[in-house]
Amino acid sequence: MTLNASKRRALGALMIGAAALAVTACQDPYQSEPTALEPRHVYPLNVESQVMTLEIAGDGAGGLLPAEALRLDRFVDEFAVNGQGTLVVYTPPLHDEGGDGLAATVARRALERGLARPEVGIATTTEASGPVMVSFERYLVRLPECWGWGVESSYNPSNSPHVNFGCATQRNLGMMVANPAHLVAPAGQGGVLDTIRSDLVVQNYRKGELTGAKKAEELLQTVSGVAE
Repeated sequence: MTLNASKRRALGALMIGAAALAVTACQDPYQSEPTALEPRHVYPLNVESQVMTLEIAGDGAGGLLPAEALRLDRFVDEFAVNGQGTLVVYTPPLHDEGGDGLAATVARRALERGLARPEVGIATTTEASGPVMVSFERYLVRLPECWGWGVESSYNPSNSPHVNFGCATQRNLGMMVANPAHLVAPAGQGGVLDTIRSDLVVQNYRKGELTGAKKAEELLQTVSGVAE
């Protein structure tokens, strides 16, 4: 059978349309919506700010009780890893320079723990009396829940990713990140504070004194001994 020119043109247009439809049907879904199906959008890692506080009552003479000293060391270690900004020692007038000096004792112990001087500050509260408060800000990450394990994966006419696609990767990332603040903004290139910290560790090592790492190990041994 011979087709005239008009029929050939119509048939050609039909074939082109069918080919375009086939390409569209097989097209990668990421091409039409490049972010809608990505795991980081489907299962986001939500980072929240949290203010950490610790009360220090002291021994009444400007010193720290052994249990309080242990709690303070652990608090300072947490700040060194996840803290943002400054570790602030809030003190009522009862403990300020005219009192028993507990706030100065707390700040000095934080510096001895390995913090740089610009990282520790003392602020006087408006309350006349009360415990000394140590505070800092840190970030927490809320992990996504991978819920779709019972969803059938073999029947998928839309050729879309499984509902759990990428969820485990996102969840593992949230569990492994050392500082959740780095999920909001990447860590910097270091700076003055990092240099001061490293210098303190080197100086203590040369003097034969405990470094931060050895102190942490000693702390774990003390906690283990108490538990036993």
